[in-house]
Amino acid sequence: MFAATGRPISNSLKVLACMLLAGVFAAGCSGSDGAAGAAGATGATGATGPTGPAGPAGPVMAFDVTTASAITGTITGVSGTASQPTVAFKLVDQTGRPLKGLPAASIRFTAVKLVAGANGGSSEWVSYINRNEAATVFPANATTGAPASWGTAAKRQANAEAATTTGATYTDNGDGTYTYKFAKDLGQQTLLDNPGPGPAIAFDANATTRIGFEVRQTGLNVVNNPVYTYVPATGSTTLTVRRDIVNTAECAACHDKLAFHGGPRTDVQYCVTCHNPGTVDAQSGNSLDMKVMIHKIHRGIQLPTVVAGGTAAAQGKGYTIWGNSGSFNNFNAIQFTQDQRNCTTCHRESDTSTPQASNWRTVANIAACSTCHDDINFATGAGHGAGGIADDTQCLTCHGPNSQLTANGKGLATAAAHVIPEVEAAKAFKFEVVRIEPVTGAACAANVKGCKVAPGETAKVTVKVSNPVTGTTYALTDPAFTNTIPCTPRPPATTCTPTAARLRVRMAWTTQNFTSPGSGSTPGQPVQIDFLSATGGAAVANADGTYSKNAAVALPTSALIGDSGVVFVEGRTVVNVAPTGQPAEMAEIGVTSSDPVYFPITGTTATARRAIVNVQKCNDCHKSLQFHGDARNNQTELCATCHNPEYASGSTQAASVPLDFKFLIHSLHSATYKFGSIDFTGVGYPGSLNNCEGCHKADTYYPVDGAKFFSTSIFRGASAATAADDLAISANVAACSSCHTTTIAKAHMQQNGGVIMPTDATSLTTANQIKDATGATIAPAETCSVCHGSGSTADVKVMHDVASFTFR
Repeated sequence: MFAATGRPISNSLKVLACMLLAGVFAAGCSGSDGAAGAAGATGATGATGPTGPAGPAGPVMAFDVTTASAITGTITGVSGTASQPTVAFKLVDQTGRPLKGLPAASIRFTAVKLVAGANGGSSEWVSYINRNEAATVFPANATTGAPASWGTAAKRQANAEAATTTGATYTDNGDGTYTYKFAKDLGQQTLLDNPGPGPAIAFDANATTRIGFEVRQTGLNVVNNPVYTYVPATGSTTLTVRRDIVNTAECAACHDKLAFHGGPRTDVQYCVTCHNPGTVDAQSGNSLDMKVMIHKIHRGIQLPTVVAGGTAAAQGKGYTIWGNSGSFNNFNAIQFTQDQRNCTTCHRESDTSTPQASNWRTVANIAACSTCHDDINFATGAGHGAGGIADDTQCLTCHGPNSQLTANGKGLATAAAHVIPEVEAAKAFKFEVVRIEPVTGAACAANVKGCKVAPGETAKVTVKVSNPVTGTTYALTDPAFTNTIPCTPRPPATTCTPTAARLRVRMAWTTQNFTSPGSGSTPGQPVQIDFLSATGGAAVANADGTYSKNAAVALPTSALIGDSGVVFVEGRTVVNVAPTGQPAEMAEIGVTSSDPVYFPITGTTATARRAIVNVQKCNDCHKSLQFHGDARNNQTELCATCHNPEYASGSTQAASVPLDFKFLIHSLHSATYKFGSIDFTGVGYPGSLNNCEGCHKADTYYPVDGAKFFSTSIFRGASAATAADDLAISANVAACSSCHTTTIAKAHMQQNGGVIMPTDATSLTTANQIKDATGATIAPAETCSVCHGSGSTADVKVMHDVASFTFR
């Protein structure tokens, strides 16, 4: 549009014109615009835009190593040249937080290669880093019982390289990660035996190689020894050649936590980097190779040379070493807690982390076998039924896994030769309580095992002995129950009683505190029903193969009887364990005691006793828990029926021996049990006393309510029939004072209501007397739970650091 002047209209005028026209049109189109139309369909999603660049990494918050209560290390990789590797590793605390600040002076590294076995020999780790140990002559020491050391020549020993070694490079990255470069090529480090130094151990880039480290700084609790096993030529950790025979978990089952050489050596995979065939004690000449050391230590007092020559240390007898700083170690008196033929206690073939665990039965050679059979001269054949052998290649002929050879009817294959006949025989027996019921009284449903036996009623117990393999039942007239083991009288006696089978029921009450008041058996012992004795009448044979017999006494009407009771069946059989065709060899066969059957007494339902111990944890060390002539086996609940708070044997206080289970077991394992002629103070517990869950089920070791649990009779009174004249200590004191034996610890217990056993019987007064199972109130009350209960300020679990035991 143009004005009359012919000039174009400005933009502002254009806008104004449009606004005026809009007003005209709006005025001319009056009325509603109508409802809004429906929303249109959503359009297709557009293409994803490109990813933006990564932002800078944030700082890693690492804490100083001294702030950690537990430190775990991990080797994350190896780089650099094959022969002079750089190790990358990290450290974290108990919550997984990274840790910085570990000084170079606090860490040491090992490096070994695996050399394949030749001519029947075992594969072995060979250390690249070694030292010579001089044969220092240590004089005899009457205090320790050490004889003069007899070694005369220096010996090579595997060693660890300190991170402060000249030429090494140690780097703390400040974020919880570290690197370490060995001081020089691994194949250029080694000293050999006297008169060394000699040529280095040749580096092999194609050999399976293991690197590990330890932290030795005082005050740091490093819980593991990290290792990294790989092939240097390829860097691969997928290994075709390995030597992993025993897992740390198998050791910890008994030892709880390995902590050697002052504490920093904790893992079997690391231990073998030094304890291999190249390491020898110069003072004794004895090998420190892992298989030699462990086998000899655990066989200890039963090594043939020790059996023949006594436990004193001497050259060529048993196992003795002079360790760090000349410390004298005579292992000839060590008593292993189970039969040494239980090779699978340590060698667990089901463990995928130990693929060579089967070596114990598939590899046989002089170096391995002579560790236990130390009286055999394999060269001359002395002590070896097959005569001398030229080399290890001959061993598998007789002792290999495919050998069918026998001697005196017994297989010579290693696995067959280590079979324990009594253990195999026990697999054919099972004891079971089928039912407990009153002889007369209220009827009980047929499918109930534990029927109510009210006060004043007599119990009838039915048991069964069966073969769990075949499902058949035994008659009590079968040879296993009628055989005996002959005996030889011990002068001046002229007669003795042959060992016979046993099958007995134990019936006890109350299930809160076993003391069986009113049982007629003293002190506080359960009622016994002997199924192999005619006393009280013969056991009745039932049509279904079970046997029944009545108790000789009725349940008492005592107010202390409680609401529930329990029955077990225990015992042993006697069988011939000799191989077929050989002269008879009768042996006691410890059969696992039955499971408990609980029954109501005053109520309508039975209350089971608190389950606080896992017998399988006991058997980690003992393999099979068997006592009293193999008659009471693998059932700690049964033990507690006799070993109850009132049980103190002896006819007088002076001769009394306390046998309450909690007191007895804690004292035995802490080596503090000594009463009269019974002395277990020399017992060496292989585990850690503060690991409560080494025996207990989780969280069952907190202080008990002293008002509900009887105190422990320490000295028995004149009457065995009652605890009223016994002298006792309070319940929690009985458990805790076995380990916490100091004067301060006992004073603490006493200040908080505990009653402590006086130092001698003559100092006992009426004030010390605690009427145990009579129901009398103990004053003052123990207040242990206030501080030591779960979640309290001094929680037992926390104070004992139970959580630190990885394999508990």
